[in-house]
Order: sequence, then C-alpha cells, then structure tokens
Amino acid sequence: MNADGVVQTVAMEDERIFGDVTLTKQDYDTRTNISGAAFNLVKQGGGTVRVSEVSSSAGEYEYTENTTGTTTTTLTVSETGTLTVRNLPYGTYYFEEIKAPAGYELTDMTREQRTFSISNAETKPALTNVGNKAAAVCFAIPLPILPFSGSAGMSFP
Repeated sequence: MNADGVVQTVAMEDERIFGDVTLTKQDYDTRTNISGAAFNLVKQGGGTVRVSEVSSSAGEYEYTENTTGTTTTTLTVSETGTLTVRNLPYGTYYFEEIKAPAGYELTDMTREQRTFSISNAETKPALTNVGNKAAAVCFAIPLPILPFSGSAGMSFP
C-alpha cells in the first residue's frame, strides 16, 4: 500500500542462470589433448542430460529444454581434444566417460565423477579429464605349422 492507502502491484522477475562448460581430454602420461572419448553428462539428482549437436562441429553441443529435435546423450570429444556444452541451466553436473579413445582404456581415474556447477559465481567452468593410459599392445605371433602326425615338423630328403 502506498501512503494514500492504494494497493500497489509490483511485478518481479528472476532471470534463469545458464552457463557453458568445456572439458579438455588429455593423455595421462604426456598431458597432450586426445580425441575420440565419449561421455554422458549427468545432472546430480536428475539423470543423464540430452543435448543437441551444434551445427556439424564435432565436440560442440547445446542444451535445450525443447527436445523435439535430434538430441543425444553421448557426447564425443573433438579432434582438438575438447568438448563444450552451452546453455546449461543452473545446477550441479558431472561428466561420465563411457568410451575411451582408440588405443586407450578406461581406468578408475577416468570413471571418477568430477563435478562442476553452473551458478551465480560460475557460468563458464572448465575441466580437464586426465586418466586414460595407452592400452597394452598385444602382438600376434604366428606359430609354426606342425604336421598332423604330431612330430616336430622335420623334413626328410
């Protein structure tokens, strides 16, 4: 009420907070960026997040509340070793690695849940995911062909 006793109506609007996150994927030993890893983005207490791929640019995604278009839950790191998700609403999230890059293996370190938040204080968090080690290489060595008789494979003139 104002001084004259008239009820006043006041409209207040709060703007929603949105932010972007960038993940950089690196080799455990060399700390160089690597490509090809795949992740799920999970909102704490809310499940896996669906996003749209931005243009045809690998490694760039955008969150939209309208899921009528083509969306995915599998986010792939670009050839430069980065993955960016834009327009995430306020909240706490984590990336879950679901596929190691070619020549690498998932380890307990890569499965760690590194959380980040979109908040008043942080709207552009950046994470580095290190932990993939090169997979052990196995070479196939051909065995000598043995005769059906079971002998040592000797030849006689």
